[in-house]
Amino acid sequence: MKIQLKLLLLIAIYLGLVACGDTAKDNSNKTNEQDSIALQAQVSYDSTMFKDAIRRENELYKKVFVPVLDTSWRQDSADFIRKLDKSYGLLEPNKGVISNFYQQVLFGYGDTVYVIEYTIPLDSICEHYPYQQQFIFNRDGQLLHKDQAMSVKFVQIWEDQAPVFMVLNSSCEGEGKHHFYKYENGRLIDIFNVFEGGDNTPNTYLNLVDSAYFDPFELVFEAIDIDQDGYNDIVFRGKKVVLRDNKGKQYPTWRPFQKELLEYKFIYKPAKGLFFLDK
Repeated sequence: MKIQLKLLLLIAIYLGLVACGDTAKDNSNKTNEQDSIALQAQVSYDSTMFKDAIRRENELYKKVFVPVLDTSWRQDSADFIRKLDKSYGLLEPNKGVISNFYQQVLFGYGDTVYVIEYTIPLDSICEHYPYQQQFIFNRDGQLLHKDQAMSVKFVQIWEDQAPVFMVLNSSCEGEGKHHFYKYENGRLIDIFNVFEGGDNTPNTYLNLVDSAYFDPFELVFEAIDIDQDGYNDIVFRGKKVVLRDNKGKQYPTWRPFQKELLEYKFIYKPAKGLFFLDK
């Protein structure tokens, strides 16, 4: 009788374990199913958001910003700023000013373009850095390019061609890269080492203050024909000064841990119309 009871008890325990296992398996399957549904929903949401962002971006470049065509706006720049903010979004629209407005020829474009620079007072908000925005419009008032760059200028790379638009984008922390733009198919496109393998352009601006910096902070730019193919290439030169070693020891600027000469060469490939880093 005792043996039968033990046997029945073992059978009951076994059946209980099996039932628990099936329940756990069912719960696991349900969890996996729910995770899969949630993932699909997130992917769908992200895809929709991405498409909406692209659509909104394309709409920005289709609209005509009439105020830029009328130079009388200079008599009421506050109204111009309000309209610019409404159409394209500005940093602190109630605090900024139009710091520059001029016409400029541009590589790839058969006419002059309008260049607008908008600047706000310095503050401690990294989101606002570098406290200025740039807008380029064509002669019909359509946006060709907008940026939030530390500095911009039009540079002559080839003597018989219009200048390209050189931009220095920098983070609030002090690391930055140059980009070079030309006009193509209604937009400004970057022709500087970013079309193959992603943005692998090295820093050309560095000012990390307590750990490393370039001397000068913005490497010296030069357009020169390196490979003697008749087309100028781009060179950035300077020094990297390191103030902290691998163990975290700090060194003063007058006796740095390390100094390194830098020279980055970017070769122009005329068949592609792009510059590529010479590794």
